[in-house]
Amino acid sequence: MRLFVAAEIPSTVADSVARSIADLRRRFGGVRWEDASKYHFTLKFLGEVEEKRLPDVTSAVDRSSLHVGPFPVRLRGLGFFPPGARPRVVWVGVGAGAEGLARLAEGSEREFVRLGFPREGRPYSAHLTVGRVKGPGDGPRLAEALAPRGAEEVGDPFAVERLVLFESRLLPGGSRYAIVHASALGAEGARG
Repeated sequence: MRLFVAAEIPSTVADSVARSIADLRRRFGGVRWEDASKYHFTLKFLGEVEEKRLPDVTSAVDRSSLHVGPFPVRLRGLGFFPPGARPRVVWVGVGAGAEGLARLAEGSEREFVRLGFPREGRPYSAHLTVGRVKGPGDGPRLAEALAPRGAEEVGDPFAVERLVLFESRLLPGGSRYAIVHASALGAEGARG
């Protein structure tokens, strides 16, 4: 099973994000734009995990959720990684709530390192990935188009209330995500 731990965003907010980048989708065909139904905050990518390890993994998700209660999030700013004129990933950033997401990511990191998963090599940066640049052709123009949108507020504020373990199934038409387990923030036990 190919697994990752994430925080969800409401479909109404995902729709707002999709509307806010609609002009970019039309102008930049050299970007593989994510479907709005797949927007989420990745907190810990686990990769391929044997099914027999699932009980330990779901317990780690439960423990990761205990120390952070529900918190509000506000999406703010469009940008790209890496910095410079050659974007590879287009993202929507986080204003309010970035600290809560970072705490969830660190808690997840701690729990999964204990289970033998490797520690992330770079610091956590709260963002929604909305597109991946396929080639260098559109890079400089895309960077220029994103520059003035760095402080733009996107969608309504919302609450992150649970931590979710997703399975990513790689299919010919792209990946599909399925919820494997969910745990309410600040409370023991899981909600599905």
